[in-house]
Amino acid sequence: MRMACQETLATAGIEEASIEATYLIQDIFDVSSAFILTHANEPIPSASNPLWQKLKQSTQKRASGIPLAYVLQRWVFRKTTYTIMKGVLIPRPETELLVDIALKKIHQTNPTHIVELGYGSGVISCELALDYPAIPIIGWDISPFAYTCASNNIHTLGIKNISIYLGDFFEQFPRWLQQMPDCKILLVSNPPYIPTDTIAGLDPVVTQHEPHLALDGGKDGLDFYTKLMACVPQHIPIIVEIGIDQSPAITVLSHRYGRDPIFYDDLQGIPRVCSIVPL
Repeated sequence: MRMACQETLATAGIEEASIEATYLIQDIFDVSSAFILTHANEPIPSASNPLWQKLKQSTQKRASGIPLAYVLQRWVFRKTTYTIMKGVLIPRPETELLVDIALKKIHQTNPTHIVELGYGSGVISCELALDYPAIPIIGWDISPFAYTCASNNIHTLGIKNISIYLGDFFEQFPRWLQQMPDCKILLVSNPPYIPTDTIAGLDPVVTQHEPHLALDGGKDGLDFYTKLMACVPQHIPIIVEIGIDQSPAITVLSHRYGRDPIFYDDLQGIPRVCSIVPL
C-alpha cells in the first residue's frame, strides 16, 4: 500500500514521496509510522475499502500539485497540530522564528495586550496564547477563509484569550486603540512581503494554490510595512517577518518613521525577522 502511494507521488515529481506517502497513510488509516514500516509488504486493501479509496483520492490530489497541508487539512507548527485549509497561507519555519522572538519580547516587556495583523490560520496568536494565556490577544484579517480557519484552531485548542476580527486592520486598529489609552501593546505580523512581479516566478505549488492576498506585498514588497509604520504609534514595538533581501529597505523605512530595526537570522544566516522599536 505504501509503495503504491509512494510510486504515484514519485512519478508526479514529488521529491519526498516516501515521507509524504507515510503522512497520507498515517492520516487516513490513523496508524503510526512504525506500524506502516512493519506492515510495508502487506497487500493492497480491497478496492471497495473506503479508506483505501480515500487514500487514492488524497494521493492523486497531492500528485496533481496540491500542497500536502491542504490535502491533509492540517499541519504541525511548533509541535502543535493546526487545521489548515485552502485560502490561508501554510505556516513556514521562518514563522516559527517570528514566534520565538515574540515570546522573548513578551517575557522582557510584559505587554498588557498583543495585537496581530493578518492572523491567517491563527498559528502565531495561538502559540503566543498557549505560553501566555493571561494576556489578551487581538487579531485582524480581511480574509473570510482566515477567519474560519483561525476560529476553528482557537476553538479546538480551547484558547480563551484570543479575539479575532474579520476586517481591515488599518481602519479598525486606530479606533480600537483610542478606547485603550493606557494599554501596553506588542504588535506582531507576518504580512505579505513578496514584490508583485516576483510572485509569478515562485514555485508553481505556491502560485497556483496559496492565497496571493497573503503573498503580494506590492511593487517593492514593502506596502504593508510602510502602512504599518504610518498607522501604528511610534512607541509600540513591532515584530514582523521579512523577505530574504529586505533588511536594507526595512532599515531605511524604519529610520524614516523614527524607529530602529533589530534583525534576527534564520538557520541559513539570513535576516527573516525584524523587531522594530523607537529610535
